[in-house]
Amino acid sequence: MSEDLKAIIGNDEGSLEPVPSPDPIIVVVDWIVGSSERPFTGILQSIDLGNEIVVSLRVQVDDAFAFLSSSERNVGYVELHHGTVVTKIDGPFTPHQVRMSELDPVNQTCTLGFAVKQRSR
Repeated sequence: MSEDLKAIIGNDEGSLEPVPSPDPIIVVVDWIVGSSERPFTGILQSIDLGNEIVVSLRVQVDDAFAFLSSSERNVGYVELHHGTVVTKIDGPFTPHQVRMSELDPVNQTCTLGFAVKQRSR
């Protein structure tokens, strides 16, 4: 490690930990199961608003596993909350390419990712 870098981060390389964002972007996913809604929330990891919407969020393992294993994966909307700003992406959507990664068994969290296509109404 260079001396300049040591001056910035210190000598103990093993003590570096990611610093959580003081104001994360919260994602609300309006998951529709049958005729009822089961919204869940997470912290935004990434979003791509191309031809398809691709979302990755940090969630509780129980929510991710329920969503992943459900035969009914319909999403009414996705909302992004940052401070007082709310951006709503209206559906309905049909998720596909659902994946669960970066499992943290100690904290019971993981990254849930999925792509959505807008369904015809």
